[in-house]
Amino acid sequence: MSHSSDDRRQGRIAWFLCGLFLFATLSRLAYALFGPGELAPRFAPRLLGATTPLLLFLCARWLFGTRTAVAAVLVHLRGGVGLRKGLQLRGTL
Repeated sequence: MSHSSDDRRQGRIAWFLCGLFLFATLSRLAYALFGPGELAPRFAPRLLGATTPLLLFLCARWLFGTRTAVAAVLVHLRGGVGLRKGLQLRGTL
C-alpha cells in the first residue's frame, strides 16, 4: 500500500498544526494561571523542554531497549555536540 506525496504532505501539516495547538493551549493556560507577567510566556517552552527527555527515553526504550534509551537522552541533553564533532572529524579525514 503506497501513499501519495499529497497524503504525506497532509500528514506533516496535521502534525505541525497539532504542535501549534498544543503550544497555544499551554500558553493560554499559563496566562490564565499566572496572569500577565514574566512567568506566563515562559511556562509552555519550559514545560515542553522538560518533558522532551522523558518522552525521548520512553520512546527509545520501547523501540530499542534501556541502554540505547539512556544513551539517546544523554546525547540529547548534551545537545548532540559529541555526535556533531565526530561527524565533522570523520568528514575531514
